[in-house]
Amino acid sequence: MTGGAGFRWMSRYTQYCVTVVGGADPDRVLAGFGAVPAEAVTGGPRVAAGMTAERFGFRPVVRAVPAEGWVVAVESHSHEGVRPEVLRRLSAGGRAVAVGMVGDGMRWLGYAENGDWADRVETASAGAPGDSGWDRLVRMAERASVALDGWDPEDLPASSMRFVTAVCGFAVDDDVMRADGRIGVALPVLPAVAPTSARIDAVLRPVPAGLLADVAARHVRAFLLDAGVDDQALLSAVSAPERPPAVSDESAVGVRLRELMAEALLATGAAADPTGRLSPERATALRRRADAARAVHALLAGGPAAAVTALLQRRQSPAGWREEMLGELGVGDVGRRERARSIRIDPNRLPSPETGSRRSRAVPHPGARPGPEGQA
Repeated sequence: MTGGAGFRWMSRYTQYCVTVVGGADPDRVLAGFGAVPAEAVTGGPRVAAGMTAERFGFRPVVRAVPAEGWVVAVESHSHEGVRPEVLRRLSAGGRAVAVGMVGDGMRWLGYAENGDWADRVETASAGAPGDSGWDRLVRMAERASVALDGWDPEDLPASSMRFVTAVCGFAVDDDVMRADGRIGVALPVLPAVAPTSARIDAVLRPVPAGLLADVAARHVRAFLLDAGVDDQALLSAVSAPERPPAVSDESAVGVRLRELMAEALLATGAAADPTGRLSPERATALRRRADAARAVHALLAGGPAAAVTALLQRRQSPAGWREEMLGELGVGDVGRRERARSIRIDPNRLPSPETGSRRSRAVPHPGARPGPEGQA
């Protein structure tokens, strides 16, 4: 399939995400990605590329193409569509299936229906029965009523596209991929808050609830300030741990958190600036702002224990902050203290600017904050 005349696009795209949505129109699909339909334009791949490269650089650009009663959402520099959180939004009242290839070669397949069931699998882990992800793929296929008879571990991209075709009933071929659609600038939706690990639970179990809430809130606030985020709405939100505000994608606090997380695309990933105008220092600063936003989200949406987990995974400086926080929590037992110190850095956190890919020719979108020495 990948080498056929109708699928040249699969070899041309170094990375991509294609999401096929049923029961929706292009504007609703754009809204599912956090774009503003009223600000969308109509065009094909060149228009979408121009928006990525020239005007709105550091946020994902999505092109929503109507096809066979479905909508095909195309991302060429991001992978929002394969996130379970996004798939749930897109599948409200219908179904959504997504295939994404990341720049480092990882390939994802996701499926959701009716806004309440979503999952994804990294296809290299599900090539054949016995692989670690195979049972997950089987559950996804059963949910989608897709047979896996043609699943080929030697050609996972083609297998994934056959899965998509089985769901929607048509092939996402070159004609679909070059068609005009509605193009919008997305605002990534909030991530799911990971459950607290057994290791963290063991460390925090003896800590009184009030003390845990107070310490977590103070250190999240300190993380924000250390990262240069002096947003009063966020600082106020984390300063009242006994009455945290509700946070959602559309709430004022939620939108601000999403904006901070989106800024990190300026520093890492496919939208990173390849021209050298963005200094390593500025890239690191933007990454820290996004990590601080994730700690705030963990506190407001997951509670103090989730916030402590996020802090341990994402906060890197200043020196000694971990020991200070653990001391305030009264974690005096050497074994428990060492377990907390040994929490590994989240492997899904934003990579350092030295390892982030640099592929697009992105420039700041309107409203992006200027960097030091006038850098964007």
